Amino acid sequence: MPEIKPAAMINRPLIIFMVTIMLSLGGLLSIFLLPIQIMPKLASPYVNVFITLERETDLDTIEKEVVFPLESVVSDAQYVDQVNVDTGTRNIRIDILLKDSAKEKEVDKLKEELNQKLNTVSLAMSHSEVKQYSTADNTFMALAFVPADPEDEKTRDELKNVVFAELAKIPEIRSVTDQLENFEYTYKFALKPEKVRSLETAAGIIEEIKSSFASSLLGSVSYGGENYRVRSQAGISSAAELESYRLSSGDRLGDVAEVSLERPADRQVSKHNNATYYEADLTISETASEVKIAKKVNKTLQELYVNRQTDWEYYPIWDSSAFIGQAVNELVKNIIIGSIVAAVILLLVFKSVRTMLIIGVSIPICILTTFLAMKLFDFSINIITLMGLGIGTGMIVDACIVVLENIFRKLQTGEKRLEAVLNGTAEVRGPVASSILTTIAVFVPISFLEGMVGEMMKQMAITISISLIASFLVAMVLIPVLAMFWAERKEPEPGQRRGIAFYERLLHFFLARKKRVIIGFVLTFVLALFLLIAFVPKNYLPDVSERALYVRYQIEERTDFNFAKKMMEDVAGRVLVVEGVQDVIYWSSENNSHTASFYVHYLPVKEMTRSDEDVNAEIAEIFADTVPYSFISIGSGQSDTAGKLSLSLTADSMGSLLRESPHIQDELQLLPGVTGVESDVMQGSEEWIINFSPEQLAYYGLRRSDVERYLSLVMRGEPELTLKIDGEEKKASLVFPDIYRKSSDALYLLPLIENQRVTVADVAGLTLQPAEQNRLRQNESYHSNLTVFYQPEKRDELLNLVGNLIENKKGGEVQISFTGREQDQQEAFVNLGIAMAVSFAAVFLILTVQFNRLAQPFLIMLSLPFAMIGVSIGFLTTGRTFDAVAMIGVIMLIGIIVNNAIVLIDFINKNRNRYGTLRAAIVEGAKIRLRPILTTTVTTIGGLFPLFVGGSSTSDFQTPIATAVLFGLFFSTAVSLLFLPVLYEIFESRKEKKKSRDEKGALET
Repeated sequence: MPEIKPAAMINRPLIIFMVTIMLSLGGLLSIFLLPIQIMPKLASPYVNVFITLERETDLDTIEKEVVFPLESVVSDAQYVDQVNVDTGTRNIRIDILLKDSAKEKEVDKLKEELNQKLNTVSLAMSHSEVKQYSTADNTFMALAFVPADPEDEKTRDELKNVVFAELAKIPEIRSVTDQLENFEYTYKFALKPEKVRSLETAAGIIEEIKSSFASSLLGSVSYGGENYRVRSQAGISSAAELESYRLSSGDRLGDVAEVSLERPADRQVSKHNNATYYEADLTISETASEVKIAKKVNKTLQELYVNRQTDWEYYPIWDSSAFIGQAVNELVKNIIIGSIVAAVILLLVFKSVRTMLIIGVSIPICILTTFLAMKLFDFSINIITLMGLGIGTGMIVDACIVVLENIFRKLQTGEKRLEAVLNGTAEVRGPVASSILTTIAVFVPISFLEGMVGEMMKQMAITISISLIASFLVAMVLIPVLAMFWAERKEPEPGQRRGIAFYERLLHFFLARKKRVIIGFVLTFVLALFLLIAFVPKNYLPDVSERALYVRYQIEERTDFNFAKKMMEDVAGRVLVVEGVQDVIYWSSENNSHTASFYVHYLPVKEMTRSDEDVNAEIAEIFADTVPYSFISIGSGQSDTAGKLSLSLTADSMGSLLRESPHIQDELQLLPGVTGVESDVMQGSEEWIINFSPEQLAYYGLRRSDVERYLSLVMRGEPELTLKIDGEEKKASLVFPDIYRKSSDALYLLPLIENQRVTVADVAGLTLQPAEQNRLRQNESYHSNLTVFYQPEKRDELLNLVGNLIENKKGGEVQISFTGREQDQQEAFVNLGIAMAVSFAAVFLILTVQFNRLAQPFLIMLSLPFAMIGVSIGFLTTGRTFDAVAMIGVIMLIGIIVNNAIVLIDFINKNRNRYGTLRAAIVEGAKIRLRPILTTTVTTIGGLFPLFVGGSSTSDFQTPIATAVLFGLFFSTAVSLLFLPVLYEIFESRKEKKKSRDEKGALET
């Protein structure tokens, strides 16, 4: 820290006040300019490759031609941590996890090499993309537009051309995607079975249908000096004329094919309170303020709604700004309450309104200065930075309290005001600077942590560090100036004298029983650490999610779609009448009729008459009574991961995975508390293999490629045709009779040559074999993931049972390991442990420089671990989960606790010669430093108390760290005031005895 001369500052109060006002105004302006977001906008640590082939291809060929060459590009890259490949028969996805050390140039080079390799792929691709996602790619807002009549095209036209177009005009909106096309009718031509007589006739009919309705460019003519293009067009002016349209054979189109209208929405269900809705998803730019943009969106929607020309309503499905607003408001409220609590504590301690105001003014100045620095660092107002400010609120007054208390004490001893200010500030400048440096040094290792935790906590570390530096400057510059003109000289209150006398007796009691005190503290520490490890639940990161209930279930796979829809409607109807429920949104599709997702919105907090937990319990009962699910997942919002456990299966071959995975799933399903198990590898399917006979093909004059093309056409039809009806383009599809796609026997008898009764059976044989739908690879080994859904209260028991299962499977064909959040949790705690060790080393170095010796820094560091007694008590009594955020709170304690120790030890060292004995110096020094230590501790606890209390769904990110710091700091104060003096006397008495022996030996010689 640079040296600051109080005398020079006191002589220029106007400059100090002007600079303070300018910084405060800059911080105030920054509050309005900073974007408000739920989390810091971070670049994804993944590079993703997406490939779609033009036709389905067997997996072995895809791996040989696509997967293995692309894997070779990244296999030796030092900045790549993990490569995951999901290979389907037509779609391939590769997720490349990067290390934090990956530089932008390296990532760009990797993407370039992947694109170059894609250009050499021999298989025909309809789409390929290499992309690095960021958090800005996430949906910012999902909206449900509920039409009075889902069939009304005018409503869709207004939404598409007016509403969505106006939303897209908002500058910060990146994209507005909708699903309106799903509600557009398309024409379906289904060839009649009797018309499928041969390869040639069927192909001819299809080609004629395609060409009959196409708009062909014939050429151009010159007329009147102008060139005009000439285009032909089928003479269809209405849909009713389609069936009567004559083909070249003379057949009516209706004689050749069944003509019908269909739409994708008929094979899906998306409903809001049992009414069909159209969905629109919005994304915004990385630098945009989510709360501010949400206000613009809502204002635009309100204006459009008032002026709407058709009948529709709109509702939010997911609005991140609502959750952000709640979280930000709560954190801001906690910061304000914490500041008020700290100010009241100062008033009670100093019994002086002026003194309270001197300290109180430092809080907003430090906070506003921090906001100004956040703007310069291009941060946003988010949960992480606000949590840093909330924690900093309790800490930023510490330096100011130490300085002002020392000035206050000197005024009480009779020193003149100027001398008291100058001497009081100078006397604590070194310890205060060391305290600030040690606290900042603790945060530096946190900001270099690997993974998402490190990226997020970097902003919190910088935010707190800035606030601490601001507090040091305020303490050294502004506090002495204010104290010079405003501080009151007051005698100690009788109550303060009695408190100091009690502390003196207690300290003598501890110093007289040093061995028993040390043994007692050590045993308590060991017990507390054991209880923390054995009985406190652990987690990776808090589940911060919106106030909503997200339910997903699976039922019998062969369930009829109409029955599934009726069941969903019944469930939604019952849930809607539950007290506390505002909206019910659900969706499913015909292709996955056995699965469904429900999204239940609660009433606003002010309108709730009972707790969210009670509402959840009643809704869970409704699903249990109504839905015959094979498994169900119920959580708070889509982002909630409570009740989910991820496992990784790896093997040398895909066959081993397919063979063993079902058995492992069955074992997991039988564990207590498990409600379902899902695999990301689709299993149990079968496929028909057509074995062509070259001799038979030659006998009938057929080519295998022609027959294969014909069969492909039978299976797929022509899904994307474009018709011109009355000059307007309409989409259509052409399919073969369902019987050929739903019956292997019918496919076997598909005619190939007209009038000869030659079928597929005459040239090929059919066999049924097990089939793979997709293959997963991880770091060049075959891999799959299992998601285990369980009752959250069974978590600890389940983890132990799964751990035993993993141990039992070691050495087998398939290896099992934790992945997902469990793996992240283990890695995070390891990395945080390393960060704690680095913090210890950094603090020890600073203390060594401060005291210019090794013994005293060592005894201070020796006292630090005992703060874990308070941490353990805090989590045991509150029942809260100890997670990575709580671990960061423990690391923070290192810097906070050291502050008290530095001030105490430094004062005793400087005043040793004023007292006759070592114990007298310890007792008197501790008595003098009692008030600033207690004051800084209580104000920090007071500032953190609102964060500790929490009380809403947005509190889960702040309560763990507040619990760790608050209880740890509370107990560490006792360590600083009682245990540290004991250690100090032991160390220093041995040093004095050694010095006495050395002096005695020198005299004797």
